[in-house]
Amino acid sequence: MLKTKTFLPKITPQYIINKAGKKTSVILDIHEFENLLEHIEDIYFASIAQKALQKEKEFITHNDVKKKIDLLNTSHENSDIKKLKGYPNLYN
Repeated sequence: MLKTKTFLPKITPQYIINKAGKKTSVILDIHEFENLLEHIEDIYFASIAQKALQKEKEFITHNDVKKKIDLLNTSHENSDIKKLKGYPNLYN
């Protein structure tokens, strides 16, 4: 199981309050806002990785992907493309 360290970025929100005293909006420092978005994105991608690892599918190594891409870049012959049939996303 993929383990992630969960932490909350430091934010100092300022609230806009209506006449009834209800909070209606938030103002964040731009750096805090960007940090918060980055944190949300990290959590999102970690959850995608977690789901992918839980599926029982075959994975290809990074080195194998690089070899396949190099093969595509160095040769345009059909015989070389046929070698990649198992990896359709690499030549589409």
